Amino acid sequence: MDKQSSSVVEIEQGHRSAMARTWVTLTVVFASMLAINIYSYFTIQRMNSMTTTMSMAALNVKVKALEANLLFREISSGVSNRDMNDIWRIIDEAKSTAGSLDQESGGQTLAQQLGVFKKILLKCHEAKTRRMDAKTVTKLRADYNTAFRRVISSTNDMDRSIRRTVANKMDTFKKLYIALLVNVVVLFIFIVHTFFKYSRQRLAVEKQLASAKDSLDLLINSARSILIAVDSNLTVLEWNAAAERYSLVPTDQALGGNLLELFPALASFKSTIEKVYHSKHPQELYREKVDVDGKILFFDISMNYSKGMDGVVIQVDDATGHEKREEQLRQSQKMSIAANLIKGLAHSFNNALGAIIGTVSTMKYAVENKRPVDDIRDDMEVIASSAEKAEVMVQQLLSLSEDVTPEFKPVDLNNTIRHLMKICENTLDKRVELQAELYAEPAVVVADPKQLEQVFLNLCDNAASAMTCEEYKEGIRELTVSLEHVDIDEAFRENQPLATKDAYWTVSVGDTGIGMDRKTVELMFEPFFTTKPNATGLGLAIVSDIVTQHGGFIDVRSSIGDGTIVTIYLPVPEEEGAMTAPEPSKETQSAPPLAIEDGIVMVVDDETVMRRTAGNILTELGYKVVTAEDGEEAVEIFREKHDKILMTIMDLSMPRLSGPDAYMAMREIHPNPKVLLISGFNDERISSALKMGMNGFIKKPFSMEDLAREVNRIITS
Repeated sequence: MDKQSSSVVEIEQGHRSAMARTWVTLTVVFASMLAINIYSYFTIQRMNSMTTTMSMAALNVKVKALEANLLFREISSGVSNRDMNDIWRIIDEAKSTAGSLDQESGGQTLAQQLGVFKKILLKCHEAKTRRMDAKTVTKLRADYNTAFRRVISSTNDMDRSIRRTVANKMDTFKKLYIALLVNVVVLFIFIVHTFFKYSRQRLAVEKQLASAKDSLDLLINSARSILIAVDSNLTVLEWNAAAERYSLVPTDQALGGNLLELFPALASFKSTIEKVYHSKHPQELYREKVDVDGKILFFDISMNYSKGMDGVVIQVDDATGHEKREEQLRQSQKMSIAANLIKGLAHSFNNALGAIIGTVSTMKYAVENKRPVDDIRDDMEVIASSAEKAEVMVQQLLSLSEDVTPEFKPVDLNNTIRHLMKICENTLDKRVELQAELYAEPAVVVADPKQLEQVFLNLCDNAASAMTCEEYKEGIRELTVSLEHVDIDEAFRENQPLATKDAYWTVSVGDTGIGMDRKTVELMFEPFFTTKPNATGLGLAIVSDIVTQHGGFIDVRSSIGDGTIVTIYLPVPEEEGAMTAPEPSKETQSAPPLAIEDGIVMVVDDETVMRRTAGNILTELGYKVVTAEDGEEAVEIFREKHDKILMTIMDLSMPRLSGPDAYMAMREIHPNPKVLLISGFNDERISSALKMGMNGFIKKPFSMEDLAREVNRIITS
């Protein structure tokens, strides 16, 4: 391909050089032809005028010489009564004209001859008044005839000179027109030669381009990526073999067709394609989730405007396999983080358990000794507070261990950072001081909240390690998480080519730790690179992958001894104003709703404590309760009492018959049983169960208010 491209370029350069030479030659030739024609035209005009004037003047001199000669003879013979003054006047006029002719011809011969002729006439006139001998008279007559003949001869010579001049000029013109003809012939030959040379070069270029196109087609069709080119109307211009294999649409049928009909998976990207066409700016879409015939796939999509075909070239890579492998890596890294977090959580969890166990023992003592109820109520508050802290810590671990598909939705980064600070307070070294700088308004991005939390938690864990390691010298251990809004200009894009959007939210994690040198900064996001002992080196690599998946990028500023600032850039949604993130959950202070209908609520759980707890709550709310310890028992009870059972609260995982299996068996008894699912897990099994038709889900542990609200909602629905 390189040799062919170089050859094509050389031929094109030769073509441009030949065209330049052609234009220069044509300009010179046409200028010469124009100059010859202009010179010839004006010379002929001048020659015609001069020749006519001189010919007429010579004829006039000859006529006047003849007239003077005739008049002299008439006067001498007495036939005419005119005098010699008329003859002198005629000769003077002829002499004046002859002088002009002599001046034009460059001599004075004709004027001199007329002067001699006049003198002879004067002598002859004087001889008539005086008596002269015959010899003198004979001599005068001979001189007279000689002078007259010379005048006539001179006029004839003048006429012949004029004719010779004309002939010489015509010879020059003949030569000029021969040169003009040669010029035209040379020009014709040059044009023909240039045309054939250009044709040969054009044919060679076309062959080279055809060969290059064949090679390019071979390269495009051998590519594993799907390559499609469309115009402004989404009409297919190019369709490679990968697109043909994926869509099962042959190339000859795809060309000229509509992209969205041929490749429905790209229908949701129509506006993006149109934006690329009109803006001429490329778009990179990473790990886009698409539904292809009910199957969820992940695509990496690149769109670029092509000036040559005036369309958009779309490259599609099926990244589903990569996504699964990366998700496995993320889960592996989550477990690594979880192992580190457990060390920090164990102390806090023991504190919470210690508070609960200690308070329960004091409550027993108070009941046995009949202490005031207010003291017992205070003890209950301590237990509730400690239990909530323990629940938060368990949820932190579960969020790391759950293997779920990324779910992109509006997320307010302010809430994410607040939650992050709570986790860090319970898990990081107590010597580290935490600071959060939030934004005054909602900072909404489209993201997977759990993945974002994993990113920030990993960065905070690294920052804390940099301030608590052995190399750290005594000083302030300060970890700061700040949130800002940044508008991107051209100067920023020149330094950061990954900034393809106009605005970003930035989350910066800064520390006052030992810092890093330039080499470490360059390698820190490489897989398996680590500076920590007994670490996998996958944490920051997965951080980089998650940020890229969210359309963002990372900037790191660090130096030895001066700490580190890692800034995550996440794109501001194009319709940011219309997007809102859900508010963080708040504990309700209202009383739980009581029973609104007579009937039985069945509680199914293999844990006796959970059956007893849920049953006590429902009894307090005014419901009648029946319990079952597994799915099979629940189905039997439902078979006997389904007409009296308002709804069933059922655990997900149970021996003998699981919650979903028991639900399907209950549907065979009654077409629409009302079931509330409860579980300590929140993964794809919950989603599958809800798709089967279950009416709701509550995650363990739950409060009296949460359970009462869901039971009330399901019964009244």
